[in-house]
Amino acid sequence: MAEITPKPPKPPKPPKPPKPPKNPKNLQRTAAIEIASQGDIIIEMTSSMGLATLRVASQVLCVASPVFRVMLGTSSSFKEACELREKAGSSLLYHLTLDEDCPEAMGIILLALHCQNDRVPRKLSFEKLHSLAVVCDKYDCAAGVSPWVDIWVAPWKRRADTEGYERWLFIAWVFDVYDVFKDLSWKFIFEGYGSTSVPGGLAIGVGICLDMLMLPEPIVSAIKEKRIGCIKSMTQALFSCRERYLIPWGSKGMCKRTPYDSSCDALVLGSLMKGFLFLGVAENFDHSNVGSIKKMFNGIESLQIEIPPSKALSSHKDLCDPLPQLLSEVRGIICKSIKGIDMKHYKARTTAAVAKWEIFNYS
Repeated sequence: MAEITPKPPKPPKPPKPPKPPKNPKNLQRTAAIEIASQGDIIIEMTSSMGLATLRVASQVLCVASPVFRVMLGTSSSFKEACELREKAGSSLLYHLTLDEDCPEAMGIILLALHCQNDRVPRKLSFEKLHSLAVVCDKYDCAAGVSPWVDIWVAPWKRRADTEGYERWLFIAWVFDVYDVFKDLSWKFIFEGYGSTSVPGGLAIGVGICLDMLMLPEPIVSAIKEKRIGCIKSMTQALFSCRERYLIPWGSKGMCKRTPYDSSCDALVLGSLMKGFLFLGVAENFDHSNVGSIKKMFNGIESLQIEIPPSKALSSHKDLCDPLPQLLSEVRGIICKSIKGIDMKHYKARTTAAVAKWEIFNYS
């Protein structure tokens, strides 16, 4: 037999070159936006999409924003203001880097401040609306874009009280949407519960924490105080109802049919104590970590006085049941205690604080 010559081994395949990034140009992309053709400053902002440069007028920024006024004003001693003055009269423009801000949101705001009305978008996503509010709050320039606010917020107003749109509270604060702010602050007071992720925090819905919405501390404190005050008043009403049935043996009781027979009062008291355990209400409990006012009210509404259907006491229930009066009292407490926050008072305090801040930084 003829010998079979083995085939030579195949040479190894060369390693595959690494795949290039999907959008390599994005790493070096530059978007140059001329907002003011005679502007004296270039704002540079970087993001995952690349570098954005916006040519603007520093005078417009200083008029619209006290923050920019302190940073770039003619009387400011800040580093940025000094460098801008050094460039005055030069053909070179001053470059200001603002990497922490959303470039698209900043661009929209600068277009509005420079009266480039034909370039300002009329429709915004909710995320973009929130980004605009963040930038306007940071630079205190919401007044400058106020002619656009009604147009931007109109499509989203109907969703303000929908779960997932809790950040509307911050948007309403920044853009002075008083009705939405009052309604949503009421919702946080009524439906807010103790946060498990932020100690002492107040959460709502699926866990959106009030403390993380970038609202001024006095607003956050006012909402928490109103909630805790209402819970304390509701708890006091429950304890007062219970106390009326803690009477010495043989004394006149609360029973309308047999006031000197404690059997009826004892059954009512037992039902109340059982119901309070169900609600999680006890002396010296932490009011801030209790569930929402809404949940607490629903729990009170579901309480029942358990009186056995015996001949002796079956006729007592409708006459001796304290729960209808208790529920009416609790409703009154909620209506009186819970009102939405009127932000006009807090806005005045914030404006005064900004004025003091400007004086301090200019001096």
